[in-house]
Amino acid sequence: MSQELYQMIPLLLKKVKKQTELKNAAFAFQNKTGAVKFFFLIEKNQLQDLRLLFFKNEEELVRYRLSERLVSMSDEVVGEEKTEAFWFRKGIEVQFVKRSEFDEGEMEYLKQKGYPVKGARELPIISSFNEPFDLFADLKKSEITFVQRITTVLLQEGNWEEILKAAKVLKQKEEDFYSVLEYNQKTKQIKSLGITRKEMSFDTIEELKPFFQVKPEPIVVSDFSLLRAKKMIQGILTGSCEIQLTLSPIAAMGFYKKGAFMLAMADEREIIFLQETDLDTKAIQNYILEIIMMMEAVPRRFITSGPFAMRLSNMIDQLLKRLGTDIVILDELPTMNRYSNLAKMDLLLSQTDIDNLLF
Repeated sequence: MSQELYQMIPLLLKKVKKQTELKNAAFAFQNKTGAVKFFFLIEKNQLQDLRLLFFKNEEELVRYRLSERLVSMSDEVVGEEKTEAFWFRKGIEVQFVKRSEFDEGEMEYLKQKGYPVKGARELPIISSFNEPFDLFADLKKSEITFVQRITTVLLQEGNWEEILKAAKVLKQKEEDFYSVLEYNQKTKQIKSLGITRKEMSFDTIEELKPFFQVKPEPIVVSDFSLLRAKKMIQGILTGSCEIQLTLSPIAAMGFYKKGAFMLAMADEREIIFLQETDLDTKAIQNYILEIIMMMEAVPRRFITSGPFAMRLSNMIDQLLKRLGTDIVILDELPTMNRYSNLAKMDLLLSQTDIDNLLF
């Protein structure tokens, strides 16, 4: 089944590259009753890399757009930490990159899949973002069927002309609009309806709300734990401490029994605290108390950054105020940024029993 898909992809690539106006265009395919069956996105980034994306619903499209904005931001301010943004992403991506980016083994894999490698200047990388902690996962059988079904529709005679009609309607619109086509599930024919719709706002997606809400969460640790931590405080540090919530590098490898996220803290010299965790407010507030008791002091302020900065800030803001300090979101964290993901993983593994991380 996957071989058939790999044989269809170059045919779709040829159609897309022929039309230079198809740089960033999103399309929704709905049936006669108005129910949207799938979305298709054509995108070129600043490096002119071409991507074809397939989504089951509007939420997946919006999550992808959000992820791209976060990646762009992270490229500028937090370097290697941009992979955190991929946690927000959904959908299936076919990205075309220069042939020189592939080694012999990768090209041999494409040949075995039936892709016409000979003479091709660009080759595809197919990724699924539907497993939240398995970045760039291979496609499942159901996902292959899904992409193949959409590709078949796009390649059917007469349908590409309708895509071009739908793209023209988008020209006058902003990037967060998509064009609507009618899709006949029996004949597989499509027809541009000549209309566009504005994408839903990402902060209306239930799973994402906690990451972007500005309302701080209440203190949920016990009064006893809070009192014990306050008694340990001997003074206020003159400087700031960096604190950050990121994807755990171990979780990204597929091991996340203990938690898929990592809470890290650093002083002006080095990382002094690392802990795998879930997105549980009580657990994270207790880790904050643990840090305070370890230092026997509170910093003048905590600073944080990254895609999960707002989420972390909301979880600990009220607690920090009770402890006589606060948290500020900045563009970058100097000490944290000196550590690569690999260095953080080594540091985390050095203090963790790897056997306890396995499923």
